[in-house]
Amino acid sequence: MDAKDDVPWVVMGDLNEVAWHFEKEGGAIWNPKRKRYLVDFMADNNLMDLGVIQLSVNKGKKNFKFEAKWLEDSDCEVIVKNSLNKELHGPYQKQWIGKLRNCKYALQNWRKGKVNNTRVQINHLISELDNIQVSRTTVSSDAHQRVIRASLSDLWKMEEIIGINAQKSTSSKQPVITQEMNANLTNPFTEDEILAASKQLGALKVPRLDGFPSIFYHKFWSTMKKEVIGTTKDMYIGLSNLQDLNQTHIALIPKVAAPDKANQFRPISLCNSSYKILSKILANRLKSILPLIISENQNEFLQERQIQDISFWLMRLSITSETKKKKRKREKKGKCFEAGLKMDMNKAFDRVEWDFLRSAMSKMGFADFWIRLVMGCITTVSFSVLLNDKKKLALSFIRERIQKKIMGWRESTLSIAGKETILKAVAKAIPTYSMMCFRFPTSLCKDINSDMAKFWWHNTQSNTGIHWKSWKHLCQSKQQGGLGFRDLAELNLALLGKQSWQILNNPNAYWVRVLKVRFFPSVEDFWQAKVGHRASWAWASLIARRDFLISKARKQIFSGNDTCIWNDRWLPLPHVGFIQATCQIPDTAPQLVCDIMDSHNRAWNLDDIRPFIDQNTLETIKKIPIGVTSSAYRFIWPWSSDGHYSVKSGYHYLHSETMSISTLPANSSHRVHPLVWKGIWKIKTLLKIKFFC
Repeated sequence: MDAKDDVPWVVMGDLNEVAWHFEKEGGAIWNPKRKRYLVDFMADNNLMDLGVIQLSVNKGKKNFKFEAKWLEDSDCEVIVKNSLNKELHGPYQKQWIGKLRNCKYALQNWRKGKVNNTRVQINHLISELDNIQVSRTTVSSDAHQRVIRASLSDLWKMEEIIGINAQKSTSSKQPVITQEMNANLTNPFTEDEILAASKQLGALKVPRLDGFPSIFYHKFWSTMKKEVIGTTKDMYIGLSNLQDLNQTHIALIPKVAAPDKANQFRPISLCNSSYKILSKILANRLKSILPLIISENQNEFLQERQIQDISFWLMRLSITSETKKKKRKREKKGKCFEAGLKMDMNKAFDRVEWDFLRSAMSKMGFADFWIRLVMGCITTVSFSVLLNDKKKLALSFIRERIQKKIMGWRESTLSIAGKETILKAVAKAIPTYSMMCFRFPTSLCKDINSDMAKFWWHNTQSNTGIHWKSWKHLCQSKQQGGLGFRDLAELNLALLGKQSWQILNNPNAYWVRVLKVRFFPSVEDFWQAKVGHRASWAWASLIARRDFLISKARKQIFSGNDTCIWNDRWLPLPHVGFIQATCQIPDTAPQLVCDIMDSHNRAWNLDDIRPFIDQNTLETIKKIPIGVTSSAYRFIWPWSSDGHYSVKSGYHYLHSETMSISTLPANSSHRVHPLVWKGIWKIKTLLKIKFFC
């Protein structure tokens, strides 16, 4: 194929290759790091992708999951018992979590070294059976075939393990919740009750987050019961709050074959089996009194009722005409008649406030002890959205979007100025709102930078391209000898910095108050907030940039009551921010900036610190204006003229820091002054001539 031919042509057919992940359905797992043969072919021949419509299927790398088929291997039981029998110390819940973690690592190592994949064994036996049937010559081959078929049958059966169904319980009919019922609800948990709850869970329900399904507890109950029973008793007396066990993954299940809208997915919550055991105990106790608190017109939540029973009421709508006739007759006689039927099939758990639920249980007569147990299960839950298990995989669409924008152009017809226009237009394809909330993986940013650099330097005629300058140099401003492109990783950090700066300087904004309630309710402001346990991707990204801002921002002095002379950054550029003392600071020396200020005359009194600092620092402090407001200080960004952080100033600072670290200073005889570059780009001529200069 000749890419330089001017005759229009098209490539069609089964190419046994895909360009983008959304064109793939089933088969091997999509790997974004694999060589993109079709993408390279399209780029080399200047082909434009016309697009396809396919179901987006991307399984991703699976997390740990205890497989039921492992129980068929006697070595599995030995591995599990050895890891579970290791003595741990601390609260029972911590021991429980620690033993599961040790067991997980032991099983992973054992699986890698010994356990064979069932599908590999099946394929091997099928291949062996085919060879025997092709070269069938002796009677002994028939016996060998029977052995192979028996082995295949056993392997296929290993994949079919039936779960254990929950047993039905009887229900009593009582008008109110009595003291006797509350006594039954709040009795101490027994070992038999805990064991029954664990056996009622579906053996092979999908596990998350620890990876252990219920069948694991069914098989190794004798080994794990000490920790399970101990944690349950700790929960009963209030020593365990279940926060470490009550971790939930939210996954989206498609409701249609090819979903393209958010409402075409159904969210499900994947809970740990360890938490399900504890909550099942409470649910079993509550079953006996559910008919007392759920009215007869509610056709869900009870085992003897089904939501489909509402269809019985729908059949009765056929009498509507008769009802209307009766209504008209009674109205003629001056009498009133009203008839109505309400059907509400909503599951409203996610719409009920915790305070309302607590108040409702109290009104129904539940004991305070029982309410504490139930609310402990509800209020300790934490949710994490499952994004294909990998951050880079979840954001791979961004790289594909950029590749599609720069692919298909006939680079031989594009000037350097045209390439610059295209690459700067590509920046608009990057979702800035996502970059303001999440820190993108470094590897993804490098891949996108590499794609854009390849497009810039690629020569269609020779099908090669020498990178005469690194992408870092091209991303410098035009006044510094670059071309003003954007490094994606640095742009991501600059955008995150803008978001963190907004939180710092607008603490009363509604969305900031929501963040405070969720992430740092116990501290005064965002400056003191911590990442916390199990921090979300977005929150960890914001905290990381906040720490960067704290280390670079300066304090603008007003009253100086909360600013330390020696440890805080309050000196302007070019100083590093804080005072560098020339000798040891005695305890009697002033510590706060207000101690060296004459607030009445709005002047500096530096006599007490003069022996500890150099003359240059003294002159710098004298030039700092003293504010007139009553505030102690405010933070300013020293690399902007107005003191406010901007994405532009943050990006240029980050890039200059990167260049100062990664490159050696140029020799003065080879360095071009910024005014020269500025003059070149201000010449009123064609852009391609400026590039030639």
